[in-house]
Amino acid sequence: MGKARLSLLVVLLATLCLTSPGQGSTGTLGQINARGELRVGVKTASPPFGFIGRPGENKGFDVDIAKWLSKELFGNADAVKFIPVTPRNEIDLLNAGTIDILADVAVTAERRKEVVFSVPYFVTGHLILVRDNERPVSYRDLSGKKVATVAGSTSDRVVGTSGATSVRCNTIAEAVRALREGQVDAVVAKDEILFDVEKENPELKMANWQPFAVVRCGLAVRKGDDEWLSFVNDRLTTMKKTSAYRKLLEKWFGMVRALLYERMLSSS
Repeated sequence: MGKARLSLLVVLLATLCLTSPGQGSTGTLGQINARGELRVGVKTASPPFGFIGRPGENKGFDVDIAKWLSKELFGNADAVKFIPVTPRNEIDLLNAGTIDILADVAVTAERRKEVVFSVPYFVTGHLILVRDNERPVSYRDLSGKKVATVAGSTSDRVVGTSGATSVRCNTIAEAVRALREGQVDAVVAKDEILFDVEKENPELKMANWQPFAVVRCGLAVRKGDDEWLSFVNDRLTTMKKTSAYRKLLEKWFGMVRALLYERMLSSS
């Protein structure tokens, strides 16, 4: 084979390697690096995970996780674009390529059919919120009651198996408003969300302090994004072994709850 043809063959093989699906510069990780910006789907009405603070900036635990991942990618925590999502549209936006990664997603068998999850980065459970003058109730007592949940959330599915009448709301604020106004008997949501709701609404209280239906949360990526998923898992695993993870937990949940969530994660 002549030198010219051999050189051409080498170039063609190199080109094929660079353009293999899901790898190198054409894979999600390569595209993110080429773009110089990470696009993350986050909640905007789900404190303390994701919400809009002053002056109109994305705030929350998941926002800080995304900024940390951006710093790992680019050496710049601000090279990230936050795209608002809801439980109803988040997976569609991810699979459509609008976002690169999705935060605060409960790992379920149903969702595994559509996306791939990172290693868990948060473990929680569900609690029940009622009006202060109501008697304490447990999960078994929800049957026959009207219970507000955020549509498409894990709480929505949990309530669906309790025998209660599920009132699906767009946001946790809408669900809490329905409870305050007497339109529902209780609100069910993940415990870290209801802790903050209870602090801000003295007329409401936790029905009890025993979380049920444990939830493991991960970052979601598209199926086939193996290189990108490997990068995310490697960085998350490293982060959880350092003080950076504990500091974020303490920032958003306080020292006592940070210890609780860290223990739940390590034993999951």
